[in-house]
Amino acid sequence: MRPAGAHGGLSQESPQAPWWEGTRSESSLPSGRGAFNISVPGEIVAKAQRAVDSGRAGSVSAYFTELAENEPDWADAELLATQILEESGGTTAEDEGWVESVLGVKETP
Repeated sequence: MRPAGAHGGLSQESPQAPWWEGTRSESSLPSGRGAFNISVPGEIVAKAQRAVDSGRAGSVSAYFTELAENEPDWADAELLATQILEESGGTTAEDEGWVESVLGVKETP
């Protein structure tokens, strides 16, 4: 399965389950930890290494783990917002106009 959006999120096949669900069993991971490779730009690798070298992170893995732990789970937030909208019957043109006026933006089709 592939993520639905550029930032991951829910799978297209199952809007209720995260795209990674079922890809690897937690019980197969030692001590609840997983190992995988990621590709990041060189400047990000250098930034992580500087954090390690300066003592702000114990390792490159610890650097990325801390970032992930502190980042909100946007997939869960998106799912919750979608559920709330569905339960409330969605938005009206008046609702959308108010949001656009408050944010100072106009949604483009």
